[in-house]
Amino acid sequence: DALNWLRENFTAIYEEEAAEYLADPWKTRDEYIEVILNRDPEQVDAFLKEQAGNNLSDDDMVRLLHLLEMQRHAMLMYTSCGWFFDEISGIETTQVIQYADRSIQLAQEITGNNGLEEGFRDRLAEAPSNVGHMKDGADVYNRYVKPARLDMNRVGAHYAVSSLFKEYPEITRIYCYTTRNEAYDHTISGKLRLSIGRVWVKSDVTWHEALISFAMMYLDEHIMNGGVREYQAEEAYDTMHQEIKRSFLKSDISEVFTLLDTHFGTHHYTLWHLFKDEQRKVFDEILESSLERVEFSLRRIYEDEYPLMQAMREIQMPLPPALTTSLEYILNVDMRKLLESEEIDLDRLENLVDEVRKWDIDLDTDTIPFVASQQVVALIEQLAKTPENIEIMQNLQRLLRQLQQLPVKLDFWEAQNIYFDIGKLLYEDMGEQAEEDETAANWVRNFSKLGDYLDVKFE
Repeated sequence: DALNWLRENFTAIYEEEAAEYLADPWKTRDEYIEVILNRDPEQVDAFLKEQAGNNLSDDDMVRLLHLLEMQRHAMLMYTSCGWFFDEISGIETTQVIQYADRSIQLAQEITGNNGLEEGFRDRLAEAPSNVGHMKDGADVYNRYVKPARLDMNRVGAHYAVSSLFKEYPEITRIYCYTTRNEAYDHTISGKLRLSIGRVWVKSDVTWHEALISFAMMYLDEHIMNGGVREYQAEEAYDTMHQEIKRSFLKSDISEVFTLLDTHFGTHHYTLWHLFKDEQRKVFDEILESSLERVEFSLRRIYEDEYPLMQAMREIQMPLPPALTTSLEYILNVDMRKLLESEEIDLDRLENLVDEVRKWDIDLDTDTIPFVASQQVVALIEQLAKTPENIEIMQNLQRLLRQLQQLPVKLDFWEAQNIYFDIGKLLYEDMGEQAEEDETAANWVRNFSKLGDYLDVKFE
């Protein structure tokens, strides 16, 4: 029923506003999709004028783009992989439901008919789920589809939350939206942060635009809250700005929350309203400071209790879990940081390898092999640029000798390929010169020894 309504209303409205479209709808549809995905405003403007004449107002263009997007997502809903499914909550099925929901959302914005969503959800409820924690298609819609909806306030919320952690340029792209900073005030008080501003948001697809005002406060860890709504008026914005900032500077946090309710009503947003990619970036930043504190605490235990751990080792007494945890964590951190450094300290590496072997700890089997292989590749790439440099070869031998003593599985396939390429270019010539030239003989010895560590041989 919802799709029939979309189809009928789309055709009726389009017949009225752009009759030429119906002369060759499929050709025009394909042209629209090609143009809109390029997101070039000039191409879109030319396309609309070609199809509907030059007398379109800005509002007409926005309306037409809404209608075209509504139809495009209705067609995307029929993507075949989403219909051959054995579970309504699968990623393909969820995606096609999102396409349908986007069509409904656009229809609601154009017509004001809010009954489509309820009817759509009722139809989805007839499709049961085979997963224990899911009930049916309506449950999938409520859990995954509805929260993924985007509107101007949601984009403004994303801008407001992420601005607490990074500085935006005056104009920036956020996925398929363009934002322009109209006013921005960022205040820091200890761990607390406050951002107040207004941002102009425009959809690059439908050309719908709005001016959004916001106030967002960060407390600690992942806790933040704020309000976002369409800009009301300069006087209302100035009052909100002054009152919230004044309370924040007094550290009256409860009053800030009260003022957010007063000025933004139910339009509250948190970290969870960020787009997924940005959520991960913010969590990474929050986690980085948390891990720094964890490392500081565990390093103090490691350093303060090292003599005790050494004495317990001497009498073959097992370490308690608290000490084992600090020992293992710090040695893993130090090994990773050392292997990630641009110029590796081989003396320090030898000491760390001795410590790892001495305490028989578990190394991070994902990170350590990866950064180790990257370090070897970086060195052998230097060798490829100056292949006659004996010192680099000797450093590589020393590095590989230490790495092979670590209790992890190492894979040097990339370094082996570079080594083999160097050998193809020089090994034969150097071998011929080695009988009369000591420098060439020294190169052959070191290159062959490096090959032993990499398990690659030239004969």
